[in-house]
Amino acid sequence: MSEEEKREEEEKRELSDVEEVKAIFKAISDFIASIKGPLKELVDTLMSSLDGSKLGEEVAALYKKLMNSGMPKEMVNEMVKTYFKHKLESAISPKAISEFFKGFMKPKHTHFAVSTEDLDKIVKTLEEIKKSKPEVSNKIDEVINTIRRMTERKEEE
Repeated sequence: MSEEEKREEEEKRELSDVEEVKAIFKAISDFIASIKGPLKELVDTLMSSLDGSKLGEEVAALYKKLMNSGMPKEMVNEMVKTYFKHKLESAISPKAISEFFKGFMKPKHTHFAVSTEDLDKIVKTLEEIKKSKPEVSNKIDEVINTIRRMTERKEEE
């Protein structure tokens, strides 16, 4: 093979490599574009579950409904306190959400800093959101299944 043929062959390989890298970057770009919308919807849905004004409206509506039903005030107050406490305990903290998503950014085979208890809360909250937002239930199911698979893997290690 002559020197010129070798150079042409090398140039073809370099062009082939460039095309391959372009294809990889395009695939990555397409993937990021495809998850941007669903991920934003999921984060928005999760964050709406933490909306204090919405919780306040729910508690006020419950109080009004119980009072209008003729229940004793002490019983109503106790039920509303219990409801409020349960809602706060079942809410996901922004820190837990942040830690959860940071887990996806770490190298494979490392553990992310979210306790099993926080993951359980995340799953419970997602289940509640799924009931109130059926239009995103498929996406929420995917996230729940991912969390469960990650939890199973963590327990196996």
